[in-house]
Amino acid sequence: MSEWGTYSPANFLMFSARTYYRLTERLNLALWPAHLVALVAGALLLTLILRQPGERTNRIGSALLAAGWLVVAWVYFWERYSTIHTGGRWFAAAFAVQALALIWCGVARARLSIAPGDGMIARAGVALLAFGILVQPLVGRVTGRPWTQVEVAGLLPDPTVVATLGLLLAARNARWPLWIVPVAWGLFSGMTLWTMQSPEAGMLPVITLAAVALRARRNRLAAH
Repeated sequence: MSEWGTYSPANFLMFSARTYYRLTERLNLALWPAHLVALVAGALLLTLILRQPGERTNRIGSALLAAGWLVVAWVYFWERYSTIHTGGRWFAAAFAVQALALIWCGVARARLSIAPGDGMIARAGVALLAFGILVQPLVGRVTGRPWTQVEVAGLLPDPTVVATLGLLLAARNARWPLWIVPVAWGLFSGMTLWTMQSPEAGMLPVITLAAVALRARRNRLAAH
């Protein structure tokens, strides 16, 4: 029993930081120039949300994010991450389920009503969506990684989760089940990056917990 006290989280990590970021690099090189398509699609979505909010924009936003979750599930988790982590295909399944949930709630039933002007919390959600799409790809460069290792929403999990948390926070009626997979991955990824001693390890957990806290506050305000 005393031997367990000698273990740290690093002992349970299945790969090195070099392997992890090399995986990102290989995916980026294989998918280029899909990054440009993802960035343009994200910028157009932000423009629609700010200038033409409504049911059509809600459906487009949900569909674009669902497509991103499906892409990440397949090309990142199923084809690549599963080669370095035994849970890779379980993560792929979870991301695919999240994509289907976004399609069902946001596209088929139009139950994600994005309201950018609906108070400070909704505006914080739009800002978080913009951060995940436009700013987070630069975080890797700021922390010293090469351009080939940057992370773009719709192709890699962390910025996809951040953008989704932003959209859910900006929506008036995003049900809690839609939050389960993004929140779980946000915390898991933060723990992984912390174990690898990555300089941005704290960013995703802080964003995740802040989004949850803001959503809970919004729900409390709506109940009164």
